[in-house]
Amino acid sequence: GPPLDLQLMTAAQAAGHPLFGIETLDEQLAVFESLGVAAQVDLLRETVCHYEAQQRDLERLVDAYARRDLGAIHREALRYESAAQSKLMKTLLDERNARMAARLQPRFDEAGTFAAVGALH
Repeated sequence: GPPLDLQLMTAAQAAGHPLFGIETLDEQLAVFESLGVAAQVDLLRETVCHYEAQQRDLERLVDAYARRDLGAIHREALRYESAAQSKLMKTLLDERNARMAARLQPRFDEAGTFAAVGALH
């Protein structure tokens, strides 16, 4: 079926709730652009070279998500340590989380605000 974020957005629209984004598509794409080509190539190599292991890890990640085990999700996300992976996590999670939190904070002063973000955010 459709991803959960799309389901939530569609339900909110159908109910007439106002919607707002907490990051732009350009900001999402910039996460990878900010890594630089060398780090992107390193991440691609890591993915290709360890494909089978990462598929098993993905199964554990999905299982942790189904159990709502945020600790296990976080451990799986940080399972492979490398310079490229560390930079990706810093950019993909830490910096984005801070930016999204700053943008959400004023919205929580409004009654009835609901925010949906990914499990690691």
